[in-house]
Amino acid sequence: MPKFTTITPTGEKGQKPAAWERFRDGHYVAIGWLNETDLTGKSLKEITKLIRDNEDPEYEGRAIEDLRKFIFELKPGDFVGVNNVNNGLFGVGTIESGYKFQLRKHDPGGADYFFPHYRDVKWSKPSICPAVLSFVRASQTGSRAAQWVRSSTSCPLT
Repeated sequence: MPKFTTITPTGEKGQKPAAWERFRDGHYVAIGWLNETDLTGKSLKEITKLIRDNEDPEYEGRAIEDLRKFIFELKPGDFVGVNNVNNGLFGVGTIESGYKFQLRKHDPGGADYFFPHYRDVKWSKPSICPAVLSFVRASQTGSRAAQWVRSSTSCPLT
């Protein structure tokens, strides 16, 4: 059964629309953390150690959780929404690849770092299913959204 998750295109204030356009036009989603390290073939235990050795301790838990979900839980066929915290979602798509790494893949805008961990995405037209966008905007919780998407038969996202 496909899952649904949301990913933000950047944490940089005022840069979300441009960062979303790079996601959309490049047909991918990406995340940061360990920006110089290819995590292909690494176990969660190895990734956790790398995070503890290289990332700010204040963000350690978040980094581990983000990478765990992105690398180990997200699968081709799952749905992803690119969130715009103040205005719901920029778009919804279907994950089409496993984990990939490319230095400087995604420019979050206004920062001196890039997101290198990514997955290919086939973007859906938001008009295909406005109910999904409205639901996720209202809930902003991946687990409720995933449950709703799994139970919906009137909203094909592919």
